Amino acid sequence: MKHQTLALAPTIEKVEGLDVEILPEVTTDPQSDAFPYVFRTADGDELESILQSDYTIKRYKQIDEYEDASLYYIRHSSDVHLISPVVTDVDGLILQAKTKDNGWIVRVQLPGRSELHSIWKYARKNDIEINFLNIQREDGFEANETHTLTEEQKEALVVAYNQGYFSQPRESSLEEIADEVGITSPAMGGRLKRGIRNLIADSLPGEVER
Repeated sequence: MKHQTLALAPTIEKVEGLDVEILPEVTTDPQSDAFPYVFRTADGDELESILQSDYTIKRYKQIDEYEDASLYYIRHSSDVHLISPVVTDVDGLILQAKTKDNGWIVRVQLPGRSELHSIWKYARKNDIEINFLNIQREDGFEANETHTLTEEQKEALVVAYNQGYFSQPRESSLEEIADEVGITSPAMGGRLKRGIRNLIADSLPGEVER
């Protein structure tokens, strides 16, 4: 994720070789605009100077310092775009958030694809550059997700696939697969189009709009 109004955007851009990570146990509090950050940089004095001028920060305090890292508690200004309230609003969890290439990589756990689409819509509405690097399903986690394919669309797609309608060259015509299902050719064509559209929308939630 990249945008000039995301948390710490100026600091991430200006401090060369800076690595930042949010401590995960508090990143999903929907009411919070304050977070503990771990900063890793070779120049702590430069970091302090840039934090003072970072417009995404309302106030900050160094909590602890280690050999290769510093822990800060940072409260953000009101016009900063924070992803944690959006994730929490869709009953999700932020598992990890760290910087990379002047932006943020955020690993989240969500109930289903529709919630992922909600996050994508929020990013698009606010002109935030967002890319989904990896989407995985955990067994049982999406048990309550509603499939968008109707039974009629599923039947039409399965029959069309098994009869070679999608093969090149086609092994059966629209009329033939419509006869197999027992409906007219226009009705079969409509079911296939709607079914394919729903499959694409489910498979590419961050790329297409329903």
